[in-house]
Amino acid sequence: DNMETIESPASPPTSDLDRWLPLLAAGLWALAAALYDLSSQRQRFRRVTWAEAPIMSDEERLRQAFARFFASLFDSFYDNYGARRAQAVDDRLDAIAVTADWDIEIDNGRVNDELDLSQMTLWEQADRYREVLERAVDLMDDWGGSRFIARAAQAAYDSLPWPEREVLGRYVLAGTAWGAAIASQFAAYHDVRWRLVRALPLFARCSRRALELIVAALERQEVPAGAVLARQGTPVDRFIIVQSGEVQVWQRDLATGLTRLVGELRRGSSLGEEAFFGVGHYEATYRTSVPSQLLVLDRPACERLVRSGVALATRLGASLQVVRLLSGMPLFSHLSAQQLSTLASRMGRRVTWGRQVVAHLGEPRHSLFIVLEGQVEALADDEKGEKVVVQLYTPGEHFGEYALLTDTPYQFTYRTRGPATLLTLDEATFDALVAQDERMAAYVEQVGSRRLLTARHRR
Repeated sequence: DNMETIESPASPPTSDLDRWLPLLAAGLWALAAALYDLSSQRQRFRRVTWAEAPIMSDEERLRQAFARFFASLFDSFYDNYGARRAQAVDDRLDAIAVTADWDIEIDNGRVNDELDLSQMTLWEQADRYREVLERAVDLMDDWGGSRFIARAAQAAYDSLPWPEREVLGRYVLAGTAWGAAIASQFAAYHDVRWRLVRALPLFARCSRRALELIVAALERQEVPAGAVLARQGTPVDRFIIVQSGEVQVWQRDLATGLTRLVGELRRGSSLGEEAFFGVGHYEATYRTSVPSQLLVLDRPACERLVRSGVALATRLGASLQVVRLLSGMPLFSHLSAQQLSTLASRMGRRVTWGRQVVAHLGEPRHSLFIVLEGQVEALADDEKGEKVVVQLYTPGEHFGEYALLTDTPYQFTYRTRGPATLLTLDEATFDALVAQDERMAAYVEQVGSRRLLTARHRR
């Protein structure tokens, strides 16, 4: 019955060191995190300003974009982690290139691209570039971590001209875990620009390819409140689209010297269309009233777009041809370049391939005609009842306006002499223009009366 009591051994006393060790470990972890964060803040990322190349194919543009992006990414790694680690990444990539048969070599952080683009599709080219970048990023990530990769890739991407960002983002970065966010960000920016450009009357007849070229060339600028974008009377040196914010339009009355606010430009409005035409002066002073985001094309960029090939010349070039023609006509001398571009977008176009009557004597009025190409004869009956030419219209001249102004039928029969292209302006638009400016009505009446007198003498 006597039960032996067994006592458990007493626990050793806890020392002060044992109590402080967990706290010490936690403190060291916090210090390490703080040091990592501090080092991240001190990291340097190169933002090279690359020149935009002339118009090229998507394959060539992708090749150039990849080489520039890789160079900037590698340089940022070199700047932050030193020559020894950068050389290790370079050497490792050279070894992989031989094993994987890339036909792409990396030499001191620069790409030597030996791909034969004529023997592969654009998507195959993009897959090869993506494989090289994935390997490079994996090696750099071992030293720099994902945070460094994200920031260095963004800096390298932002350094590229806009057309190169587009092809690299669409074909290469969108297929990577670390670059997908960059590519989607570009897509959002692109959609905003596309909608703004497509809505402008100046570009109403542009093809999709032409619009892509325009969107790609636009430069985004952040402008503070109170910034003067252009002064009245100075030569037009750039084309501007308001993406957000507000631009006030101030105009000085030359007679009184007083300046007054005549309007505001908000999202989707533009100024400086004359930059595409190579002539013109600002008709007002433009000043931001709030911080604003602008999309800008300087005059050389506008001129490059006009010269950039058939796709642009057949659409935007056609609009520019019309605007230039209208700007030199006394009938429209009171209109600004923006008003002329709007008017050009509303004009119809009639093409003839031989002798063809476009309006008969006594026919009810319906349009003003402007000769864009070719020649048009004005015909009247002589004393014997035979048709005689009383007036010849060449490019830049117009007819039919007197009938619209006086609400009378056409005074002559108008016939093309051969192949011709005519611009037409409907009666409602003509009436609206005349109502805006008495000088236009006076000019039309003067010209019409003179032509009638001339015709009577020639019969």
